[in-house]
Amino acid sequence: MKKFTKFCMIAALVLVIVGGALFLSGLVMGATWDGVTTAAENGFNWAPFRNWIRSDNDFNFTESIDDIKETMNGKAVKEYEFDADQVIDLDVDTKYAYVSVIRSSAKDKIRVRVYSNKDKVEFDQDDGQLSIERSYRRRSIEKYPIQIEIPENKRFEDAEFQIGAGMLEVQDLQAESLIMYVGAGTVDTSGIIRADDAELGTGMGTMDIAFIDFNTGSVDCGMGTMTAKLAGKRKDYRTDLDCGLGSVTIGSESHSGISSLETGDSNAQKYMEIECGMGTVDILFENGD
Repeated sequence: MKKFTKFCMIAALVLVIVGGALFLSGLVMGATWDGVTTAAENGFNWAPFRNWIRSDNDFNFTESIDDIKETMNGKAVKEYEFDADQVIDLDVDTKYAYVSVIRSSAKDKIRVRVYSNKDKVEFDQDDGQLSIERSYRRRSIEKYPIQIEIPENKRFEDAEFQIGAGMLEVQDLQAESLIMYVGAGTVDTSGIIRADDAELGTGMGTMDIAFIDFNTGSVDCGMGTMTAKLAGKRKDYRTDLDCGLGSVTIGSESHSGISSLETGDSNAQKYMEIECGMGTVDILFENGD
């Protein structure tokens, strides 16, 4: 009995050491607890004896995306209208949704159209926050889009987009502080994004930023893909880079493997922080290097 107990203690010690080594390896490669939470929610199936990894890390709608967009030509289940100057902050948090952010035809109104009665749209007049949420977890809801119309010159104090498994398409957006994160879906912008402070992140998804102008920015890429074109030239940005097993391209610079360094002009007025775990980051500049 004593031999068996001793054997169990040794086995437990070995497992603790191995587990600790794997945990530290994950940290070195850029893993974060938020990333693990997102992966568990959007990209992994933890149930015993099932597939360990689902295809959600390359999320595809079960409905044709063209059919989903076509839905927006019909009548919305609910349509909301707000005075643009009364809306200070915008908060969008969705799962299994196609979200479209377009220029408003009205200069002083923000309009939100939802095509499912499961979606929540709330406006807090006290703090001026407009919240749009889809937390319904069944994929049958993904055929119902969400459309947001924003006046071209509207500038939010805070704008936050948390996209789980789904798609976000944005024309133009302005905010003092911007957070844009995609778990296992896709984010595409086609116009100009402006922010004093911008945080861009992907878990296992894809983000393609056509053009963004910020003073301070951060890019966090777990196992996904991030592409962004920045205003100005490479020399306008000083950069802190932390790269795990992924690859990072900044203008003409290429970085891969485990590394942590500062690049760019240390006296540059703009600052950018890049963290890449096992994904791919490609940063381009409007006017080259």
